Amino acid sequence: MTVIVEERLTNEIHEINIEPTWKTKTYNFFEGPPADYSFSPDEAISSFIRAIRNEKDLSIAEGFIHPETNDFPWEKLEHEKWAKGHDRRFIYKGSYLGFDDVFYAKLRFGKTEEDNSEDLLEQKIYLVENNGKWKIIHVNSNFNKSVSTIHKDYIIFSNKIVQ
Repeated sequence: MTVIVEERLTNEIHEINIEPTWKTKTYNFFEGPPADYSFSPDEAISSFIRAIRNEKDLSIAEGFIHPETNDFPWEKLEHEKWAKGHDRRFIYKGSYLGFDDVFYAKLRFGKTEEDNSEDLLEQKIYLVENNGKWKIIHVNSNFNKSVSTIHKDYIIFSNKIVQ
């Protein structure tokens, strides 16, 4: 590569040869980009959910758990509602279980027209940033009966409408 520089005072033209040295970094499922590359908590939650839904071996899902988390409640993720889809919102929690700057994903699995059940499962997955990656610290769930109603093409959850 050649850079051409023209001096304004003398009108001399100089040519400078440059040989760039490119550095590359490859990211993959196991080695994601650092936080300043927009690796969002939504991507972490989506990957975690895919791992627990599609994999019989939880070793991939275990990679999303914070290293300081003891006794992770895996049993709270064992329910039949995963196949039906869910509504997801992210909320800043603050401090939780000794961690600061905690966010949680609120997942709501509700009655659909094909579903004969009147049950609603609300699940929260708590996560924090740890060394440039989002790690899950806890999961809880709240299983309520008869809290959702169907109105035309909408599911109504506590006065919030989800299409």
